[in-house]
Amino acid sequence: MNDNPPLNDRAAEPEIQAPEAVSAGSEVPPPSDLESVVPPANEKFLHPRLSVLQPLANTVKILIQPEQWPANGVNRVVLTIAPWFAITIALLAYLIVPIGPAFQTTDLNIGLLFILAIGSLGIYSMVLENWLARTEKLLASAMRTAAHFLSYETASALALVSALLLTGSLSMNEIVQAQLDQGQWFVFYVPVGFGIFFLASIALTYRTAIAMPESDSEITDREQKSPLHFRWALDSLTDYAKIFVAAGVAITVFLGGWLRPLASYRDRFPGTPVQILDVVPGAAVAAIAVYCFRSAQKQQEASRKRVMLWACGVWGTAALALIGTLFAPEAIMTGVHGAFWFVMKVSAYVYCCLWVRITFPEYRSDPSTNLGWRILVPMALVNLLATAMAIVSTQYTGLPMRLTTILGAGVTLGAGIWLSTISPTESAAQMAASE
Repeated sequence: MNDNPPLNDRAAEPEIQAPEAVSAGSEVPPPSDLESVVPPANEKFLHPRLSVLQPLANTVKILIQPEQWPANGVNRVVLTIAPWFAITIALLAYLIVPIGPAFQTTDLNIGLLFILAIGSLGIYSMVLENWLARTEKLLASAMRTAAHFLSYETASALALVSALLLTGSLSMNEIVQAQLDQGQWFVFYVPVGFGIFFLASIALTYRTAIAMPESDSEITDREQKSPLHFRWALDSLTDYAKIFVAAGVAITVFLGGWLRPLASYRDRFPGTPVQILDVVPGAAVAAIAVYCFRSAQKQQEASRKRVMLWACGVWGTAALALIGTLFAPEAIMTGVHGAFWFVMKVSAYVYCCLWVRITFPEYRSDPSTNLGWRILVPMALVNLLATAMAIVSTQYTGLPMRLTTILGAGVTLGAGIWLSTISPTESAAQMAASE
């Protein structure tokens, strides 16, 4: 029986040409390049205009994803409440952080102590969530995370206390006012304390470069095995909320809060009550609006051009609002400009945190915890003592505060370098020999 199709059917079929012979000297691209150049015939592509809906699609996918419960008989109510408990604690801190002189919910006289107390409760949600899973591996991971959290929380608290010595108050508004009265941000007095707090704030967020893997294989398999459900989304949102809370605290304590740079410089335009540096926010936003307008003229697609023009309108309206506040009452001008500088500083701090997270590789739990307990906590203690001695030296000898604090920062850095040269095995051997 002849299985070959008739000639008419053969003529209807497209002719398939045999691949040309490749000479020995010609270069053959690897299969991966060939697959990327020639897409599959049945692959469908979305229109570029619909790509803006991708974040919304991902959100809907996470919301409708069924929950993955660890085991039968687990308390699902408590396991569901744990992520909400974490994000509530993270957002409560912004009740005390002053976004500007006119944007603060309440000003407690123990505001910074309240933030530290609230922030220390965040570890309970993670320990509770892993403990309810009823697996030894997750419980051990929770205990490692608790030790890691405690070390960096201690270092960050001691770093904040070194800056509080320059103020003598726990009120967030009084901390900002003290930096205005002294004409200097506290980061220039205690730069080492700011560096310790910056590292600790990065390490205290769990989705960071300083991770908590148990083994090297856990580093590579964590992303593939992480479930995408609503509790996972809440945990991710909590981590980013903690970054913004840490940024708000660092900006308030070390970087002047809502104060603009060179806040003591108050020269005005001749014949006007407008200060020269108060024009900077409106001019900067207007420059962004001009850039968006010029970029819109270069776009070929109409949709992209409309988006850039929309952005130009938004930035232009904000620029006009900032320039208009220069002639408004002082309370309105101070509140709006203070919020602008606070948001800009927080954005820069968050950008630096994300930059460090993306740039540096992930660490295992043992070197990360070792960095916290053996280096950062002793350095924070030395920094605290050096700052106290610098303040006392300034009061009794009349030396400038900048000089004494620079000497204290040098002593702290020397102590940190010395601690980094001592390996954990040597310190354990010395302790065993002393016993």
